Amino acid sequence: MIYVANNNGGDGPPSLSEINGATCDAAETSGCAAHPPEVTVPGYAPNGIALNPTTHVLYTANFYGANVSAIDVASAKGSGSAPTFAVGSSPEDLAVDASNHTVYVSNSLDGTVSVVGQ
Repeated sequence: MIYVANNNGGDGPPSLSEINGATCDAAETSGCAAHPPEVTVPGYAPNGIALNPTTHVLYTANFYGANVSAIDVASAKGSGSAPTFAVGSSPEDLAVDASNHTVYVSNSLDGTVSVVGQ
């Protein structure tokens, strides 16, 4: 699956669109739905997302919430109650090191990087 953050400008309920990359890509569009299925996520204005392929946990950097949500996409689909972790001000992007289950988050307003253990 491919996941895309829908942050609704921070005004509406955030979600992730789920796109099947095997049937929806630049060469094959037969499986591309006009409105792909969505997973409800906690937080306000998720921007950056990153997946830990080992644990199947998808992280969202919630810009207005100053936190990161951890969504188990293998089992907790549609859960708006995923755990969140406090980070710096206005988190935008993140990266996951799957070898040691660490998440690195760039915080744009205060110019810091938060390090979160999984």
